[in-house]
Amino acid sequence: AQRVFLYDLGLALVDENVGELRRLLDRHNLTDDTTILITGDHGTEAGHPNRGVGSYLPRMFYDEHIHVPLIINGPDIQPGQDVSLASHLDIPPTVLGLAGIDAPPSFKGRDLMSASTPPTDVVWSENGGMGQCRIGEKPVFIGRRTIEHKSIATIEGNTPVITELYDLSSDPDERTNLVGSPGVAGVQMEHLNEIKKRVVQVYEAAGQASGSAIS
Repeated sequence: AQRVFLYDLGLALVDENVGELRRLLDRHNLTDDTTILITGDHGTEAGHPNRGVGSYLPRMFYDEHIHVPLIINGPDIQPGQDVSLASHLDIPPTVLGLAGIDAPPSFKGRDLMSASTPPTDVVWSENGGMGQCRIGEKPVFIGRRTIEHKSIATIEGNTPVITELYDLSSDPDERTNLVGSPGVAGVQMEHLNEIKKRVVQVYEAAGQASGSAIS
């Protein structure tokens, strides 16, 4: 109850400040020239399913942690809702697109407002734990989410191990861990192979060539 109260209090504070910002824009005749984007960095476990993960890092990739709001309001943006997968990596190219600026080729995300960019089929979540992210010197945790499945893996050294796998179509609350189940062996192998590729990218981004020897 305390967590829910604090969450509701936070929502009320955001609502109050967004309202003040809108009134300020109105007073200066800037509303028609301004786009507002609201999102969050992570969820807070304030509601269902109340699993009480706390700060246990390997289990912070459930949807109540990584599924956050993304609200865009501005001129020529029609009301609507999009339930396709999106990532925070998509925000910079989306903002640039709204400003009529092409995103640099180095940007990894997509313009969410552009009809010419296909929806994302996977979203990655990564956590290097507390303190400095010393890749290769301590465990790294990776979550891979598609429309239908979620996998969570721990990487120690160069070896990723999937510790959790969920069928989101039949188990949206991520309650039944299917790791090792014969019926999802193909899905688990697909996720593991993609996670291995991702770990190589993480090592390379950290400037460590050892990521090419993922086992």
